[in-house]
Parts: sequence; C-alpha cells; structure tokens
Amino acid sequence: MPHRHAVLLVDDHLDGLAAMEGLIEAHGFDVIATCTAEDALTRLRGGLSCCLVIFDWKMPGMDGEQFYRALSADPRLCKRPLLVVSGDVRAVNRARALGIRHVELKPIEPSTLLGIIGDHCTPSGAA
Repeated sequence: MPHRHAVLLVDDHLDGLAAMEGLIEAHGFDVIATCTAEDALTRLRGGLSCCLVIFDWKMPGMDGEQFYRALSADPRLCKRPLLVVSGDVRAVNRARALGIRHVELKPIEPSTLLGIIGDHCTPSGAA
C-alpha cells in the first residue's frame, strides 16, 4: 500500500476526537479517526500507512500503553512517529518514561499539535 500523508487519530472521547479531527482537516491534513486502539492496530497491521499516530493514553479496552507496546513489538510499525495526548499528568509522565518522543497534556495547544503534525506529514494539497 503506498504511503498516505494522513494522521491516524485514536481517542475514545468522541467530542474530543471530532474537535481534533476538524482542526487537523481545517489545516489541510488528511485524518483517519477511530475511537479504539484495537481498531487502530487492526488498520495499521492491515497496511494502513500514515505519517503520525496520535492517541489518547487512557482508553477502555486496550489503553495507550498497551497500544504503544503492541506497536513497538511489530517490526513493521515500531518506527511509526507517535504523539500521545492525555489529560492525566501521571499518564503523560509514564509515556515520557517509556521514551515516546511527542507527549502532550490535554488540552493540547492547536499550534503545538499542528507543529508536530507538520514535522511528519505534508498537507494533502501540497506537492
């Protein structure tokens, strides 16, 4: 499957998911949104190509740490750029302790979010 300049967004809070998806799309980036880490993992293992995976740390079912560990254990997915977002300072600290490069406390500043996305992804209209 060819590379797709898109962001995979994973968050179980539907209002937050929709708001972040709208912000990202409004700035010219393609977004694939899902509300479960299990679905995101299935899509990635199925060949979904994206520039960045943004995910909440505290989710029911497979949480952010379990999702991160599953990605890290898969040779095809372990190099994928990640951004963890969480409203819980302990979760932010845990994600940083695991070595995840981009970790932000919710609510994430739009300029910070878009800057991180821009470091990894090209807007859909750009060459």
